[in-house]
Amino acid sequence: MAGKLTPVDGQLMSSANTLPVSYANVQHVELFRAEMGKYMEQTGRVDASLWADEAKAVREYGPWGHEPPSSDSAADVRRFFNEHPSSTQLMFAGWLPGKVIMQTLDQPLWITDRRAYVTGLFDQNRYIISEDYVLGDYGAPCTPVAAFLGAVCYCNQGGRAAILQHLHKASWTFSSRSAFNYAQSVCYLKNIAVSKPLSALILNFSDFPKLTAAAARMRTVIQNAVDGSGLDFAAFNPAMLNATQATGQGILDRELLNYTVDVITGPLLRSIDVNGTLVISPVFNRPSIVVPKSNYLFLMPTLEQEMYVLYSRMAVVTAVTSISAGVNLVLHEYSSASVRDITALGVKTAATFNLPDPSTAGISPGASVATSLAPDKINFVLGITEDDVGVIASFLVANPSAIAVISFCDLAHSYDSLVAAFSVMPTSVQARLMSFTSLPLWSDTSESALEASPLMRLFTTIFPDPASHTPSLLRNFLSIAFIQAVAYEKGGVVNSTSLQERVYTHGTINAHSMSLGPFQWSCTTTASGDDCIYENYGAQSIVMLSVQRMLDPRVPPLTAPMTPSLVYRPRVASSALTPAERNGIIAGVVLLVVASIAAVGLLLYCCMDNRDNDAAPKDGDEPVTLVFTDIESSTALWAALPQLMADAIVAHHRVIRQLIAKHGCYEVKTIGDSFMIACKSAHSAVRLACEIQTKLLGHDWGTVSIDAAYREFELARADADDDYVPPTARLSEEEYAAVWCGLRVRVGVHTGLCDIRYDEVTKGYDYYGDAPNMAARTEAVANGGQVVATETAWWALSNEERAGAAHTAMGRQGLRGVPFAVEMFQMDAVPGRRHAALRTEIEAILPDETATETASSAAGALLSSVGTMSGPAAGIALVLTSCFAPYPVAQRVRELQPLLSKWGVGAPPRSRAVSEEDYWQGLMNRLALRIATVSQARQRMGNGGAVVAGDMPDVGAGGALNPLVGGGGCGAGGAAPRPSGMTAPPRSEEPSAMREWLAINCLMSDAQVSLMDSLSLRRASSVRSSIGLMDTVVPFSAHTSGGSTAENSGGDDEVVTICITLGAPNARHVCDGASEEVIQ
Repeated sequence: MAGKLTPVDGQLMSSANTLPVSYANVQHVELFRAEMGKYMEQTGRVDASLWADEAKAVREYGPWGHEPPSSDSAADVRRFFNEHPSSTQLMFAGWLPGKVIMQTLDQPLWITDRRAYVTGLFDQNRYIISEDYVLGDYGAPCTPVAAFLGAVCYCNQGGRAAILQHLHKASWTFSSRSAFNYAQSVCYLKNIAVSKPLSALILNFSDFPKLTAAAARMRTVIQNAVDGSGLDFAAFNPAMLNATQATGQGILDRELLNYTVDVITGPLLRSIDVNGTLVISPVFNRPSIVVPKSNYLFLMPTLEQEMYVLYSRMAVVTAVTSISAGVNLVLHEYSSASVRDITALGVKTAATFNLPDPSTAGISPGASVATSLAPDKINFVLGITEDDVGVIASFLVANPSAIAVISFCDLAHSYDSLVAAFSVMPTSVQARLMSFTSLPLWSDTSESALEASPLMRLFTTIFPDPASHTPSLLRNFLSIAFIQAVAYEKGGVVNSTSLQERVYTHGTINAHSMSLGPFQWSCTTTASGDDCIYENYGAQSIVMLSVQRMLDPRVPPLTAPMTPSLVYRPRVASSALTPAERNGIIAGVVLLVVASIAAVGLLLYCCMDNRDNDAAPKDGDEPVTLVFTDIESSTALWAALPQLMADAIVAHHRVIRQLIAKHGCYEVKTIGDSFMIACKSAHSAVRLACEIQTKLLGHDWGTVSIDAAYREFELARADADDDYVPPTARLSEEEYAAVWCGLRVRVGVHTGLCDIRYDEVTKGYDYYGDAPNMAARTEAVANGGQVVATETAWWALSNEERAGAAHTAMGRQGLRGVPFAVEMFQMDAVPGRRHAALRTEIEAILPDETATETASSAAGALLSSVGTMSGPAAGIALVLTSCFAPYPVAQRVRELQPLLSKWGVGAPPRSRAVSEEDYWQGLMNRLALRIATVSQARQRMGNGGAVVAGDMPDVGAGGALNPLVGGGGCGAGGAAPRPSGMTAPPRSEEPSAMREWLAINCLMSDAQVSLMDSLSLRRASSVRSSIGLMDTVVPFSAHTSGGSTAENSGGDDEVVTICITLGAPNARHVCDGASEEVIQ
């Protein structure tokens, strides 16, 4: 600094225990400059000429030119600090102890004598200067007990930190990431080892655009996660070298010869020899076979793992479009040796699962993959280019059943192009481009996803911009986090050899709750020879996912998480036949065809009611997972939207049945709009339940009326209940559309042992016991759009399955009819959905357990409803019975089917124990119950009171208030008053068929002729027993809503009074006395 050496930036370094004086924004530095500046201004005792050589050198090499003296003393002080950086550092070093001495002299008890002063200095004291510079603790000799309780003993050293500073432009500058400190409780460094930094090398191959982009992304991760202290990895020392394919080997060799390189990560060419250096998560230009060397560690799914997952999950993949299980390998810009190796891998994997060998198409550089894509196979395209992205998109659009699969390596390289091309495509196209990943979904930033993955939470904290949420950036972030997890130990960072040994010693490495491994590279000598395991790949829980899921995280992954074993087996050989044997079999088959044709009719007749029971759980000793579903507010929806609901129920049933088949579950039965489903595995049941929500959300319902109705229901309940907060009614249109659409189905899942019975009538299996009851109760307490699972269902999942399931623990819940609290878990099928509290006050309708060996529960329930009608349903049933009376019984059942379908009423198969007459009557009663319930809801809506969820009472054998009958009765001297809200429409001039029928019945010879004449005496007695011996007047309105419907838009509303006399021969009939008004 005296001008004797020419300074070069960065070459002269010095240690210090505080920041340079030029850092004026630090509090203790600011205080020093203020106090010393004031001292120089007031005393003038600082002679700048004493350090003239230093000032001259700074003016020559530093950023400040020569400033002439001025009358402004503050400017002179500032110039002194700038021109004398070393001298001011010496002043600073003297000022700090002076400040400490001043603090000690402020203690009156210490300055009484020398002994008291020394005792006070070491009495566990800490000295703080300007709130941010700390010295201490200082401690005198003390007992072991005091040391155990936290005292600092035998310590006369106060500093616990140090930094490095270097000369830059003739000024001392802090060297980034050079700070070192140790715990305040430690006095001396004798037990502290200063770790060396871990040197990592990244190669940037400028002649490979994909690898150049990958190197840039790695630089982004290092700058934000390491330099930005997001990972707290100060001991990480990265270096990036630019190279080409021709120069890469020479550049790497020189780097390894002259410098320490602990780890190579990021872009790499297979042709590069790394000389045994540890390579963590290499990124190649295109997917390739794993490098079989122990110094290579692969963190992402390898091509072997991806091929294994594809073939093991082939049934799920082919179910997307019902395509064949054939695979077409399309290899773009691969050498002939690579094509041969990858083809052999495909053949070996296909043989393991007894699937057809893949076909292979090698595409030369510059050529298009368009002519090699097969519309009738699963196209596994490797090495895609930017041009291939558009070709694949066009191919999938032109071939609706075709499927394309790409490797994670290609996905990471071309993610931006894929998103740009497929984001404008229909979801049906997005769903047919698939890939693999073991990472958490990078595009899912919902709170539930971040809660499930600490790695993803840290990643989004460091990279908050959604544009940075890409698979390549998340892959690089995991690579650095993995290196950090392996490199750090109590003694600091281990060396390169120890790093590799540590990975294979520990086997599985955990990086921010993401497990990678097990890594194994060893041989064990056995009696049969050496048993060697070479596994240098660590991706776990690999899933297949579509581009549709990448763009919309609400879409579930295509397959369940899987860690492939990579255990290969030879193909199971089929028994080959000689030509003579084949001809003999053909001749025998021909002879049998004639006899088979004769038996076809009988077989069809006997088996026409059989069900596919392959998916049904049949082992009573194994737990069964039951899924119950139900539509929220279905009765209110039928009342508000009767015409829309018929089509909506059909769509609802179709979606659920498709998903039941997809997930290998079994439809036990449907009860109205509810499903009872049995699954062999809890994971299949949970995935089915969650996908029911996502599929219904994505379904095109063709109307917004259902959503509007749900909003009205919630608002009406909020008006009636001050404590109720509508979970969806007050959302904005954008917020609502993101998480809600169409019918809301609540789903309950429970796992347990069942009494499993085969029903000879339905030809299917049914499930009884506590498990179905608990599943029904679980579904009953849920809200629409919510999936709730009991603790037994939750813990029936494996650790991997639970880790991959977004969920919310709901704690213990009390259920009606259950003597103990049950822990519940909400499956977050649709991120962002908010639900009301569980409806634990609801009394669930439990599955019927009255089935016998000869009648299914559904048929038994149907039979039990015969002759037990009461209230409004009885009146409606009577009208229906009379209307269908002219038909034979068998024809009545057929004619009733359209009405049952329109009203969404299930019709179970007829048991042989149920007569045709009883079967018809039971169906008719079910229909009457549905009509009565909906009519009650519509009347309430007509009265101005909206029907809300849970507002409609069940109509059953106990009876319900008749919405169609006002106060009073026929015996009161006339027709009952019309209920409020049901206005009488203008009377039609043309007589209706029902009017004529009523008039005929009312004008018959005497009051003892009743409507029951068309029924059998047995049926009359059963109805009489439930209705009572009285006259009944039922005003019937064709529809009460303000708008017209398709069925009655062309006619007027009809109000009809039905006069019924049941078993009261002496009672005066209300139709007597020429009551024309009543007759009309």
